[in-house]
Amino acid sequence: MTQLCWSFRQVHMMASQQNPKLRFAAIAANLAPARNAVRHYMARNGWQDMEMDVSIALGEVLQNIVRHGFTAHDKSGHFVLYLKATDLRLYIEVVDNALPSDPATWTSAGKPLHEGGHGLRLIKSIAHKVDFIPLKTGNKVCLYFWKR
Repeated sequence: MTQLCWSFRQVHMMASQQNPKLRFAAIAANLAPARNAVRHYMARNGWQDMEMDVSIALGEVLQNIVRHGFTAHDKSGHFVLYLKATDLRLYIEVVDNALPSDPATWTSAGKPLHEGGHGLRLIKSIAHKVDFIPLKTGNKVCLYFWKR
């Protein structure tokens, strides 16, 4: 079951698991709780030094899911975060049930910065590796970060 909104306590309890799987309703109110859960998980696993980079890249992925995957299509749904940290690598997988979308068709060509369309470039410039994978029932984004 997808929870509509998460409390601070719930976020931290779930993020305290070894390799958490966190499911959120795809609404704007859940963007901050999702980022907070990842921050808590990172701090617990020794990744505090990458908090800003991860927060920016993940935040862009999540707001794009809510804005373009659901709000733009007048559809409700969810996204799920899978987190795994080792001493050298942080892996974040985001799976949604929005309409499948092919990243090869996304473009910001000719768009002024204030109109958006530059998130993909931002994500790719921050994460060490990014995979965007359209699925039959949604989309998957895999973000990889390496320790500096």
